[in-house]
Amino acid sequence: MQQVRELLQRALDAERDSLGRQDTDDARFREMQLDALPSDTGGAVRELDSYDWQSGDAREAYEEIRDLLGREMLDQRFQGMKQAMENATPEDVERVREMLDDLNDLLANHAQGRDTEAQFEQFMQKHGEFFPENPQNTEELVDLLAQRAAAAQRMLNSMSAEQRAELMELSQQLAHAPGPGARAAGRPAAGPAPRRGLGGSGPLPRRQPPGHG
Repeated sequence: MQQVRELLQRALDAERDSLGRQDTDDARFREMQLDALPSDTGGAVRELDSYDWQSGDAREAYEEIRDLLGREMLDQRFQGMKQAMENATPEDVERVREMLDDLNDLLANHAQGRDTEAQFEQFMQKHGEFFPENPQNTEELVDLLAQRAAAAQRMLNSMSAEQRAELMELSQQLAHAPGPGARAAGRPAAGPAPRRGLGGSGPLPRRQPPGHG
């Protein structure tokens, strides 16, 4: 946060210097805007989000703040995903596998033009916790999956190569983790788990149903 404070002060100093050389009512109004900023750094940064910077140096410093905060938020999400994957129990993995199997069946029937209203209701009753957005039918579920996939891809693109590799390694470990019954019997569970996540919003199908490939 110290770096953000320093960048913010640099942006404000450059902007005030630029405004001080302008003999206009607009410049005086902008100076009043800057004087009225919240005293806390986070509040000031949020308030300046829509501010039209007059100084190029000030604008550049503020963009550095936005990039820095974006990276910090990404790192926080990455750590949250990593912790969730590391703490996943065999029961958690098995529940995801079961949901994906049911999801694939639902999407396959939908792709073939079958009536999936009853199947969708059963799916949501059984696996609704994976979809807090609460889609109302199969079409909305398909749209939701597409949105999640796009968000996950954007997040992966923003990660460093090291972060992507670490998540992939954890995904591989989960893919070969034994289910609760298999572990109790001393044998590995059959079938791979999904290798892609959804940016903390849930999994994607591990295989494409007919008509979706």
